[in-house]
Amino acid sequence: MNDYSVKEIRALATRAARGAYMPWGLAEEAGASMAWLERHCLPGVQPFVDLLIANSDKDPADLAPKFGHKKTGSGGNSCVCPVIAGAYLCDLRGTKLQAGAVEIPSVIAPILMLPFLVWVAQDLACSALVKWGRVSAHVGERGVVFVSGISELDNSGQQDVIISLTTEIPELSGETQVRVALSDKNQRVPEGFVQRTYLPESEQSKASGAGGGRVDDE
Repeated sequence: MNDYSVKEIRALATRAARGAYMPWGLAEEAGASMAWLERHCLPGVQPFVDLLIANSDKDPADLAPKFGHKKTGSGGNSCVCPVIAGAYLCDLRGTKLQAGAVEIPSVIAPILMLPFLVWVAQDLACSALVKWGRVSAHVGERGVVFVSGISELDNSGQQDVIISLTTEIPELSGETQVRVALSDKNQRVPEGFVQRTYLPESEQSKASGAGGGRVDDE
């Protein structure tokens, strides 16, 4: 196992998301979401790694929710990215939720949407009820309380997510952690995506050697 601080895991996740398929802005949102989950003792790493693998090299436009008058779905013929969907709801400051319950079909790794809904709850000064599969949770300004389906939180399969505002105020445990343990695989996969963000080596750098200048080479 490999030990990271929450800040380190956020930085790794951000770079990995950029290398997989997200532009930098969304990649930063992805890193923040995964780090928030792990800080609050919720599974974020495994769903995040599964998300990167599933959506690697895909066009983000095809992974965005398409909100229409009749039904919400994906922009293309694919699943919906929870980071893109969550960022969309945050950008609208929850106005979509104020109009009634919102259903987003085929969201992969839906737990990664929860931090965004916490931030929406902070904007609206209210709570929301979130459901997917057997999971049901109350999301408030300070965190999340699960009603059912706790054993399925790290399920990264596609799920239909239903979100609605509620007057119930969740009682939070307040439990947090500052260190995160990563398995070898869950470290290796993000690091592989991070490699894609590096600039290719130039002919000049190859000739002079990495990091070496004229003084060093003498």
